[in-house]
Amino acid sequence: MNLSGPGCLRRGPGWLTFVIALVGTVSAFYPHGALNVLLPVIAKELAIDTDLIVIINIFYSLISGVLTLPFGRLGDRIGYQKLFIWGQGVLVVVTALTTVFARNFISLVLFRSALAVGAAMVQSVVQAMLSQAYPGKRGRMMGLYSMAVSYSGAFSPLISGVLSETVGWRLALAFGGVFGIIALVLGVLFLGKFACKPTRSDRLGTALLVVTLGTLMVALNARTITIPTYLMISLLAVFAVSLFFFIRVENRAEAPLLDFKLLKNKQFALGFVGCLLGYLVSSGTNTALPFFVQDIKFQTATVSSLCTMGFSFMMGTLGPFTGGWCDRKGPFRYMLAAMVIQALAVVGYCTLTENSPLALVIVCVVIYGIGGGLFYAPVTSMVMGSVPANSGGVASGMMSTARNLGSGIGITIFSIVVGLTAREDVAFNNYIVGQRIDMFIMLGLNILNIIIMAVLYMTFGRQKKTTQAES
Repeated sequence: MNLSGPGCLRRGPGWLTFVIALVGTVSAFYPHGALNVLLPVIAKELAIDTDLIVIINIFYSLISGVLTLPFGRLGDRIGYQKLFIWGQGVLVVVTALTTVFARNFISLVLFRSALAVGAAMVQSVVQAMLSQAYPGKRGRMMGLYSMAVSYSGAFSPLISGVLSETVGWRLALAFGGVFGIIALVLGVLFLGKFACKPTRSDRLGTALLVVTLGTLMVALNARTITIPTYLMISLLAVFAVSLFFFIRVENRAEAPLLDFKLLKNKQFALGFVGCLLGYLVSSGTNTALPFFVQDIKFQTATVSSLCTMGFSFMMGTLGPFTGGWCDRKGPFRYMLAAMVIQALAVVGYCTLTENSPLALVIVCVVIYGIGGGLFYAPVTSMVMGSVPANSGGVASGMMSTARNLGSGIGITIFSIVVGLTAREDVAFNNYIVGQRIDMFIMLGLNILNIIIMAVLYMTFGRQKKTTQAES
């Protein structure tokens, strides 16, 4: 792959920005995947109740989900390289502190929250860095980014699980810090300045956005953290009010955190909604499948992981190829094809019963992963390419917000549906009914996404073909 030297490097070969960005991506995503596996081990060693361990994960998702967009806007103002280096520094320092000083529940919450801050800094600007550094190869870069995210999600639990059994959970967690140190050193030595647009900070807008997204994400996790119904309704009311005022403030702000003029751009708006729906359906299905394999098919957690690993593997493997294809032929046909392929897989999920062979689960997961590999690099490339260069951080933050918010909504739909259909006297049969209802909801949302991708293809994909024919 020939990567010419971008202007954002102080010195060194052109491919170095790409290496720094991808190593930094692994360092940002490794702690999340690793801690999902390590938390039960940590709970036993530190004598922490299992219910409290769930809250630690929710804190991470809440903080990273709320901060990605404000950090993306900050990157547009001060330069992506600064926020990237700061984020790597936070990840390295907090990982070291966690391995040494995490002794109780409070310290775990504090360190996990700090890791979320560092991860949000990095995730909010990496896509903007790659898009600005390699504008002619944006699709390929988004595919490689998707590969790094997918492989981190697939292999970090496996690596950390093996390390925890051999050298202990502290060194297993510290392993992720190695990637952070590499990215930090290379970033300090070689990353130069990215284009930025110094403006006044939108403090009121940032505060309202934090309240808006924070109350929504807590409400979405209400069943997980056993929040009473009246409190969940109150949170949703606060969300609605704060969203109303956030829109009003941003429309009047001189330098808004989120310029709503971007939403008038059809490619940006429909791409964001499509990406949100894609992550929502992925989360809703991927959350249900491990329960099906373990609770309905009575398999071990290891078998469950092997059955569902095909999604991340196929998505990460196809991402770079799809990105290269969309650089040459445009993203729209691949996005539409991806949603059709994923719908076929979800139809397969809808047919699962206690008598279904595990081979059917694996085949459906692989097909769904192929759809993911065809979708995320093109849609991200399209969204990043549809905004001005000085708004790349906002676009990158919006895509990260779509991932966090979509994942949260997908998990919430699954937990609500299964919770409403489950009864102790017929728990087994009703669990299957609940899972099937969840899968049909996901299929409906997938079909909605097919319609959105078809609109994009009919509106923009054919325009490109006409332009090429005329030229």
